[in-house]
Amino acid sequence: MFHRKLRLWSLYGANIAISSGHRADERFATPEVVPGYPDRILPKDAAAAKILKTRTLTNLYNERPTWLDNAHRDLDAAVAAAYGWPIDIAEEEALVRLLALNLERAARGR
Repeated sequence: MFHRKLRLWSLYGANIAISSGHRADERFATPEVVPGYPDRILPKDAAAAKILKTRTLTNLYNERPTWLDNAHRDLDAAVAAAYGWPIDIAEEEALVRLLALNLERAARGR
């Protein structure tokens, strides 16, 4: 398995949304906004603002908490299943297969 780092082919997870009846842009590109609440996290005071500034994706991936590793592992497995590939496919093999799929689609004009 290769869940220890962000993989290019994981970005093809839109197939999960499509197979569940959602358009990829609906599920992944549009954040949820709850009426009556701001569309982003707002600090309540200066101390909270200081903490909030440290909450970045870079810091999250550098810390690499267990739940994030598990989420990537689950996403990798779901994407592999969506393509009909073995769950333990090597990253290099996944990239070779994705390139072949993209070249095939390009040749068809899609």
